[in-house]
Amino acid sequence: MALANISLMSLMVFMFIADISGEIIETEFVCKEHSDCPHSKPACVGTTCMNLCELENMCGTNAICKLQARITPVCYCEGGMIGDPFVECKKPNIVIRDCQCQSDCPGDDYQCIDNKCINPCVSCGENAVCKINPRDGVARCTCPSDMPGNPLISCKSPDVPAQQV
Repeated sequence: MALANISLMSLMVFMFIADISGEIIETEFVCKEHSDCPHSKPACVGTTCMNLCELENMCGTNAICKLQARITPVCYCEGGMIGDPFVECKKPNIVIRDCQCQSDCPGDDYQCIDNKCINPCVSCGENAVCKINPRDGVARCTCPSDMPGNPLISCKSPDVPAQQV
């Protein structure tokens, strides 16, 4: 009697969760690795397939979450909104006048976004350096090298150690 080798390329296991009447209310994919999961829920976390962008509070208020490399959630602000995408995205609140193109706005600090001249650097925190990307008008906030911190909140000088007497 010969034994046959059986190889399964992919085996999806489902777990059904039913209410007291036996009606199925939820279906979960059971996995051991990411490749066991369907495209709609591509990450294997523990033994459950999920889309990490669907987790509550993955991104901040009004932020957009997209999966990068199929499983890594990336949060960002879009459509002229500014802020920390892990906290909140909001429309800039400093509008000085209407515009049709960038040349309608005064100086380099203002950008024509959604037909309004705005200063996108208002999203930067205390002591942060703001550079505006000329292609998309988005502010890039950074902390100076001697002042670490979160450039969207505050950049501060490191604490000076107490002198020994």
